[in-house]
This record gives sequence, structure tokens and C-alpha cells, in this order.
Amino acid sequence: MSTATGARHVFFVALLVVLLLIRIPLHPNFQLGSVLSVLSGLHAHDLAGTVTSAHAGRNVDYVQLNPGLVKREAVTLSVENAICKGRSAPVRLRAKDIQLTVFHTVEDLEANGWMDDPVAKEDERYYHARDLDPVLSQLGIPLESGRSFRDAKQAEDFLNMDNVHTEATDGFYLSEFNTEKGTIVALGTESPRKKVETDEDNPADTPRKADARIPKVSRWSDVVWIQWADVCRKANKEPSSLEYIFRYHIVTVNTQFIMEQITDVKLSLGKLQLPWPGRDVYLDTNEGLALLGTPHLTGIVWMLHDHRDVIKKTITKMRMFTIASSYYILVYLE
Repeated sequence: MSTATGARHVFFVALLVVLLLIRIPLHPNFQLGSVLSVLSGLHAHDLAGTVTSAHAGRNVDYVQLNPGLVKREAVTLSVENAICKGRSAPVRLRAKDIQLTVFHTVEDLEANGWMDDPVAKEDERYYHARDLDPVLSQLGIPLESGRSFRDAKQAEDFLNMDNVHTEATDGFYLSEFNTEKGTIVALGTESPRKKVETDEDNPADTPRKADARIPKVSRWSDVVWIQWADVCRKANKEPSSLEYIFRYHIVTVNTQFIMEQITDVKLSLGKLQLPWPGRDVYLDTNEGLALLGTPHLTGIVWMLHDHRDVIKKTITKMRMFTIASSYYILVYLE
């Protein structure tokens, strides 16, 4: 063994020991012995290169799972399941027999304990969102005119679905709107349901328990639509002018995982690198159906369905891209 090769071997053994000591969970298929057996022939760059995306044909029905070097949280959505979920979405968008939402107004928000507050330019969250500005500019979306930030927070007690007085969940939806170029940016979301399901002191561990602790108006698709319609009304614009919906800084591992799997781009240090203009996917492909089946597209599908009498548009394509190490999705409507 050469001096250089020996040094590489020692480096990677040390790296594995550190990972085990700090208890970062490795992928279930990870085999220590197999890795040690090939370390002497690997450079650090080669090790990253072994994390491959979908094979050249990009037929995601037969995609090789691609967990990355280290997964800090278990992935629970397979590509095949995402495709199945995605296949139902176009049907739902066209469905006429599924009941539309009955929540349309700011009064509906207030009656369910929501506080809808503008975000001031001095707020640090306002500046945090500016990393998307170059993309907005390329799409012709104004950076000042028509732009506003709103924070919807479920901060007041309410009557639940059984008309029982219930404590606030502190769920929130932080959004950016632009009425000049029909744009919604979902900057941050933590739904009331997610809040009660992950409550450290008293988690709602069944759907029925969760239902009893959330307001009638709780979904992103309803709350953000009401906000969008309100900002449009105040700007003398039609809500149907909506053209773009961004999902911003995606940290949900299931969505990240699907995005990694349906591209043919190798990961770099366990992260997808897909700078703007990124990669477009369409509803008539397996890649598009898989992306449509992720948590970050579900709310958009429901918004388009539940408010179809006003929006009268559907998804034409979805664009995946990254900024630095953050994942983004842009949905085009027409």
C-alpha cells in the first residue's frame, strides 16, 4: 500500500468512526465491511461520485434508490409510491364530483383563530427571502411593485369541527405575494395538523385526535388562497391572474429524496446541485408524476381544485432548481 493510499484509508476510517460517535444514522443498506474493503482505491471525490441518481434512461419505475452519503431522517416515500400519488392528482384537478371548499374569506380565517399579519421590510424574514430575487427578475416578476409578505398564524382559540372550544395550535403559513405578476411563494409552512401531531407534551397520535385539535380552516390550500384573494382585491387585481407558485427552501426529506431520484444529476456531498434554470418536468412523464406526488405539491393541487371556479387554470410544468444547497420547486400555471 502506497503512502498516499494508506493516508486515504486512515482518513476514511476516521471519518466513519466520527459518524458513528456522533450517532448520525446511516442508510439501512450501509455495510461497514464493504466500505472498508474498497477504501484504499477511493479518493474523496470518487466516494461522492458513487452516489448516483436515476440511471441514464431516467425511467423512474425502475430507479435505483439514492440515499446520499448520510441520511439524518428516514425517507418514507418511495419513487413508486410518489408516482401512484401523482397519478391521482390530474384526475382530482378535473373532478367535478369532489366537494369544493366552503372557506373563501378573511372572515373565515378570523373565525378559526387565524391572525393574518403583513411582514414589515424591517423583519429579518423579509430579507431571508431575497435570495430568490435573481430568479424572480429573470421571470419578469417585479421586486418592489405588487410585492408583499404575509404571515398567517393560528394563534387564537377556536371552535373545532365538533364546536368544542379548543386551544390555538400556533401553526403558521409564511408567504410572499406579487399581484403584478401573479406569484405566490410559500416561504415557510407548519400546518396546525403538523403542530398537534408533533406536540412534545401531548402528541395527537391518531387522525381522529388530530382532527379534534385543529380548526375547520387549517390547510395551506385554503389559508393561502384566502390571503391571495385578499391581496388581489386590495390591489384591484383578479385572483385568476395567478401564474407561478414557488415552494421555497424545501427541507422535507421525502420531497428532497424524490427530487434527487428523478434527475440524472449526481449528488455533491449528499446534496442535489441544480442551479437555475434547473430541470423541468411534465405531468405526462413518470418524473412529473413522482414530483406531483410529493408533500409540497399536494397543497397546490388542492388549491387548484378547490378554487377552480376562480382560478380556471392547471399545472403545465414544474421546475426543480437549487440555490446554494437549498431545494426549490416552481409550478407554472396556465
